Parts: sequence; structure tokens; C-alpha cells
Amino acid sequence: MHLSRICVLVCVLQFYSRQIKIREQGVKHADIISNNIQSDMKRIFLTIILLGIVYSCIAQNIVNIPYDATSIPDEYRDSNPDYVMYPATLEGKDSIEMSCILFSTNCIEAVDLGLSVKWATCNIGAYNPSDFGKYFAWGELCPKSKYTWETYKLSRGAANQITKYFVGVDDKTELEPCDDIATYAWGDEWRMPTKEECIELLNRCSWSFQNNGYKVIGPNGNSIFLPTTGVYYNTHTVSQSDKCSYWTKTLDNSAPQQAHILSCKPGLNHEKSIGSTSRFIGCPIRPVCP
Repeated sequence: MHLSRICVLVCVLQFYSRQIKIREQGVKHADIISNNIQSDMKRIFLTIILLGIVYSCIAQNIVNIPYDATSIPDEYRDSNPDYVMYPATLEGKDSIEMSCILFSTNCIEAVDLGLSVKWATCNIGAYNPSDFGKYFAWGELCPKSKYTWETYKLSRGAANQITKYFVGVDDKTELEPCDDIATYAWGDEWRMPTKEECIELLNRCSWSFQNNGYKVIGPNGNSIFLPTTGVYYNTHTVSQSDKCSYWTKTLDNSAPQQAHILSCKPGLNHEKSIGSTSRFIGCPIRPVCP
């Protein structure tokens, strides 16, 4: 229930409570009780103003960033001031579980690798560089519990019913800022990387596998860490311990039901490539900035 509704309800209850007392005690004491009512109403009014000021101050410090609260450790959720709340819903997607969500803002930092763009130290939704963060379908702004064509926001429930970024629909081949989770979550200077920027990361950097991810060293000696995250398919993760899969903002023109990903798989040959996968699949995001 909203704060204003609670305050109004309190005022009404106080008023009728006093009216009952007036009837019980008789007209003789009506003037005294009436004065008490006025005094109580003033105190309630001042309380409402004070609560409104406090709520306003808190609201100004809230950043609207999507994050699923269930993945935040209790010790962070309860005590860390770097988490902020945002109520998120996706209209028409009843199977998507949404509620108040939390997001860590203490891991937003750009690293200059000596490339054309700077790369973030963490995935979106992560609270340290080795954390997976959250998984997003391509062009969606909120994580969810199920990743299928039926729950994909940019389609009508099937691969042949895509509503945006599709040949013959709008012919757009890259995500706009309004559909870019990096821009939406971290601000205008951040965005998802393009296919070409990921190719540059693959070709110009030194990659070495370390336990649960890759250390990527740029031409200037600076580095970032990309954890092996796997992907989210339907209601569970796949290849979470042995594969990196990160969305780019670039559509696969040869198969517009898919978008390009940065793919890295540890093993004998340490396969690293630019691939593509169905847009409804959940992948993590590693943002870039100028």
C-alpha cells in the first residue's frame, strides 16, 4: 500500500474514533474533545509532511537498474548501501516472474586495454569481476526465470513472429539505446559491444584461462577477467562451467532470429570466436564505453 494511502487511512480512523468518544461522553465535553481532534489532526498532518520529505530524499538516491534480488547474497542485500531498488514488469508476459529487484552499483569501472573502446570490469548484475552477473535475452532489459520464444519480449511467441530488428519489419541490425541493457542500467556512456569490437578483443589481446574464466590482457598491458558463464536456456543454465557466451549488440544478418555472441570455450584449443545464437537465449553482458 502506498504511503499516502496509509496516512489517509490513519487520519480517517482517528477522526471516527474521536466522533465515537464524543457521542459516548455527551455534548458537555464536546468542545474539549473537538479541540483534541484539531490538535491530533495537526500532529498527523505534520507527520505526513515529514514522511513525504524523507521519502522524497530517499527516492532521489534510487537508481532505476534491473536486477533479480534472489541472486544477491543476504549479507549484501541487508547491509550494502550500493544496492538500489527498481520495480520491473513486462506487460503481457504472465509467465515471467518479476518483483522488486536489486542491483549492485559498486562494480562499474572502465578499463583501457589499448583498444577502440574501454571494457567494463564486471558483467551487468555482478558484484565482482568473477561473478556471472545476470542473464538477458537479446534486446531485453530485465532478467527472468524462463528463456524461450514464448517469453521473448521482441516476438509474439515464435521465431517467425519477431516484432523488432528483423528483415521486412524495421531492417535494423543493431540494438538501439532503448533496448540496450548496458545503456539502460549503467547510463548513456555505456552500451553493449558490437561484433567488430569483440573481434578486436579476440584478435588484439592475449587470452589465458584461469580456473573459472579468461584473463584478457590488452596491448597496453591492462587486463579484464571474463568468467565462464554458459547460457540460460528455458529455466536452467547450460555449460556454465566451461564456456563464455556474451551478447553483442549486432544482429546476425544471415539469420535474423539470432544475434552475434562472443564465445570462448576452454579446452585443448581454447576455442574463441564470434558466433550467433537465438535471441531468446539468456546471456550475460559485458558493457563498453568510449
